[in-house]
Amino acid sequence: MNWLALFALHSQTPHERTGEAALDQSLEHPVVFVERFWKWRDSLYVVSLRMLREPQTATDVVEACFRRACAKPPKFESDGAFGSWLLRILIDEALRARGEKRRAGKAKRQQSFPNLSETIAAKLEFTDEFWCLDTAV
Repeated sequence: MNWLALFALHSQTPHERTGEAALDQSLEHPVVFVERFWKWRDSLYVVSLRMLREPQTATDVVEACFRRACAKPPKFESDGAFGSWLLRILIDEALRARGEKRRAGKAKRQQSFPNLSETIAAKLEFTDEFWCLDTAV
């Protein structure tokens, strides 16, 4: 995947595509942003892999982080502040991906076993009023 082309696709507004407005001074230059992101890419991948435990999903989350970050990348004086900002975006994306995976798994289980929750609830109900008397004191 060409990261620079991906950045160019997501970072331009309609005014910038037509050349009507100059690049805002509070935003990071696209080339500088890609270089700074490239420095943090491996660290972001490791965090994502630790959270999700799947290499392909971790790669997708890093890519989603890049897409969100390149929309309007603010200027940061230090690399630490830039990395913290990226890490926050990555964690949000990883939590979103993990939630989607859980919801998909739950939906799949419900399709496979539609009456399972009713069966478990029925087994948990106590039918004998004096169930506590059967236990040893």
